Amino acid sequence: MHKRMGANKRKQHGERHRALGKAVKKAVARGTSFSTVAIIAVCVCGAAVFAAVKIASRVNTSPLFTVATIRVEGAMRVDQAEAVRLSGITPGMRMMSLRPASCEQGIGRNPWVRGVRVSRHFPGTVVIRLTERTPIALVNAGRVRYMDDCGVLLPLFAGTYSNLPVVSGLGRDSAGCISSAVVARVKRFLDDCVNEDPALARRISQIDFSQSGGVRVRIEDFGAVVEMNDAATGVEMRRLGALVGTSGGDPALQPKRINLCYENLAYVQR
Repeated sequence: MHKRMGANKRKQHGERHRALGKAVKKAVARGTSFSTVAIIAVCVCGAAVFAAVKIASRVNTSPLFTVATIRVEGAMRVDQAEAVRLSGITPGMRMMSLRPASCEQGIGRNPWVRGVRVSRHFPGTVVIRLTERTPIALVNAGRVRYMDDCGVLLPLFAGTYSNLPVVSGLGRDSAGCISSAVVARVKRFLDDCVNEDPALARRISQIDFSQSGGVRVRIEDFGAVVEMNDAATGVEMRRLGALVGTSGGDPALQPKRINLCYENLAYVQR
């Protein structure tokens, strides 16, 4: 015979069943919620990947993201077509595949380029900004070339015309470069000439620095070889200006040699 269950026992048994049912429902609800979130996350990730692929395809094919115009700024002595060729940039290439640092390195192989910056400007424009070297003299070092204020020797152009003086006697080091001390000497002498007498300085056609501390100069339309001490250029330029003015343009009156290296004397040989 089954044992009869009291009222309290039946109550406790019912409560356990109800608690178990609630626990099962919560577990099922949590499982359903996790599955829903997982499905939504997968859908969102898939949509993002699809959108990224579409955007990448758009970037690769859209004319807004391809090179249409290449603009070169600051080029006076550097040929613009040469700068573009050295950069490796071509119309139609993707803007995002362009590497400015690599392009700048290529353009920098031109000896006239002192500095360069390549930048992208959407839509479809690339700008190449050049800083060119500025020559201060023509240097006769086996063959005539330009020299800038850093001592860099630069090639001449076809049909070159220049009013810069031809400088000789500079010498070069084992690497074939002009030393910074020699460049500083040339710059100092040229600056002193210009500061003292700009008009006469523009007439200087040849300068020989082969003597230590001494300079030989030739003046346009003036036959004399002028010897100067480049430690006192200002004073000697004043004396030279007076001598050039007194002889005028008559070759018969022009001396053959002028030595201005003495402190209080100009030695003139006719």
